[in-house]
Amino acid sequence: MKKITIIMSILIAFITASTLYADESASWSAPIKAVGQNLGGMNEYEVIIGVGANQITEPAPPSPPIYSVKMELMVNESLILKDIQKDGLNQYVWQIAIDPHGNVGSPEARTATLSWDPAQLGAGSVELINEDGQLIADMKTVNSAKISGMSDVQYLSVVYTPE
Repeated sequence: MKKITIIMSILIAFITASTLYADESASWSAPIKAVGQNLGGMNEYEVIIGVGANQITEPAPPSPPIYSVKMELMVNESLILKDIQKDGLNQYVWQIAIDPHGNVGSPEARTATLSWDPAQLGAGSVELINEDGQLIADMKTVNSAKISGMSDVQYLSVVYTPE
C-alpha cells in the first residue's frame, strides 16, 4: 500500500509539473521599440505585447510636447503602453499607431526604425502588417523594420499565430 501511495504521489507531482510547465511556456512578452531622428524632444518609444495567463493592459502616458516619433498600442480606441492578451486563442492581433515623423522639424517625410528581439516572441508565426494588409516583416526572422511617412499616424498590426 505504501508503494502505491508513493507511486501515486510521484505521478501527481509529474502531472502537476508538466501542466505548470505547459502553461508557463505559452506565456511571453516582448518590447517593440521605435526610434526616430534626434531633433530634440522625445525620439524613442517602446510598447510591450505578449500573451499570458491573465490579460494585462497599461495605459500610455501623455504625449510629450515635442517628439520626432510617437508609438502606442490601440485597444478599443484607447492608447496603451502594454497589452498582454489572455492565452487560449488561435490568433492574436495588436494594433500599433505610429507617427514616424513627429511634431517637430520640417515637413519632409522621415523614417523611424521599429526593433524587437525575435527570441522574445512566442512560438509560432509573428508578422508585422501594414494598414493595406501587406506584410512588412516576418518578426521571427528579422529584428527591425523601417516605417516612413509625413506627419500622419500609420496603423500597423502585429499578428501572432501560436504553433
